[in-house]
Amino acid sequence: MATTVRARPDGGFDVELDGRWSAGGVPHGGYLLGVLGKAAAVVSGEHPHLTSVSASFLRTPEAGPARVDVEVLRVGRSTTQLRAALRQGDALVLDTLLTQGVLDDADPWWSSVSPVELPDEADCVRIPVEAPGAGFRVELMEFVDQRLDPGVLGFARGKPSGKGRIVGQSTQLGAVRLPE
Repeated sequence: MATTVRARPDGGFDVELDGRWSAGGVPHGGYLLGVLGKAAAVVSGEHPHLTSVSASFLRTPEAGPARVDVEVLRVGRSTTQLRAALRQGDALVLDTLLTQGVLDDADPWWSSVSPVELPDEADCVRIPVEAPGAGFRVELMEFVDQRLDPGVLGFARGKPSGKGRIVGQSTQLGAVRLPE
């Protein structure tokens, strides 16, 4: 699994950054945060749910082995604050501050948000692995089918709407599982 963390005797975690979750050969930032969040959830005890994160991306990571160190900064009644750091070799790649809590069914979950209204799937624009003119591959699009509403793609034709809105949907392709 792309976000598997393996505990080390010193309290840290070994990880294998999956190159399929990358853009231009560089592991995607959201994927990296998922890896660190998974390690933080192991350490956070009674507060299993990530409620906030602040991240500093310090160096460009590579697919392959890495290490995650998690430090508990404070444990309170309703939250735990942690620091999680991703390292490759001796280099600090990503440094985060995370807050873990407990969400119940009344709290806002992404899964409870109603989907946006979109045109028929066939009318939406599929994001390709190799975007025209980009000059690099977005490897994760090999197993994520992301389709955008053509009505919000004016920026791609040099005619932005000025609304700052992108609407679409993503689904998994094939047998590859999305990170948990």
